[in-house]
Amino acid sequence: MEPLTHHLAQINIGRMRAPLRIPGTGPGFFILNPHQEVFAFLPATGLYRQLTNEDGRVLAMLRTPDRRRIIYVTAEKLIRGAKDDDLALRGVALGELTLATMTLEAPVRIEGDVRRIEISPVGATTTFRIDGDRVSGTFRRGDHATLDSLPPRARGRGGVVLTPRGAEAVTDAAPVSSRPGCRATAREVAAAGKPRAIGVSAPGRPPRRIGEQFGAGLGGLPIP
Repeated sequence: MEPLTHHLAQINIGRMRAPLRIPGTGPGFFILNPHQEVFAFLPATGLYRQLTNEDGRVLAMLRTPDRRRIIYVTAEKLIRGAKDDDLALRGVALGELTLATMTLEAPVRIEGDVRRIEISPVGATTTFRIDGDRVSGTFRRGDHATLDSLPPRARGRGGVVLTPRGAEAVTDAAPVSSRPGCRATAREVAAAGKPRAIGVSAPGRPPRRIGEQFGAGLGGLPIP
């Protein structure tokens, strides 16, 4: 991908087409493909740009505290046990993309099954609180695509939480501005019978809704 040289007004996860749906009940190993990637939306031009190419398996994302990179989570399968609420994700990996150069770091692969990941900013660091059968605890990305352990108290405000039911952005009720000084704001919009979408407003531009057809979210979407 060519370098991204201008400021991004809004970065989100969007669904490109109808997702591959998973049966609502019954045990099994189910392939995940919600057809989701990370996109940039520029209110000044009304244009979109796809930032990731992960075969539609991006489940959650968060911009780093310095706003220069995005962290995102992919997974390959959803595992359901004998009880319908016995759920886990398998084949989970943490990706990292530098926006200015569109450079990808080697993914951090998480062994075993994962029940929950919370990604949050702590100062200048992005932390991962992972609840899994082989990997559990609080971590940051280390060298050579590894996870470095952190004290349990290392926890920030805001962020995104991913479970086998999908992702939820952990933000305040106020609209989200894409960068300091930017007057464009975005908030998630929910309507009965419709996928989650994002409402974007900017001075001098009519309000827009992103993802009305298939869905879009600030941190991710429910797993269908």
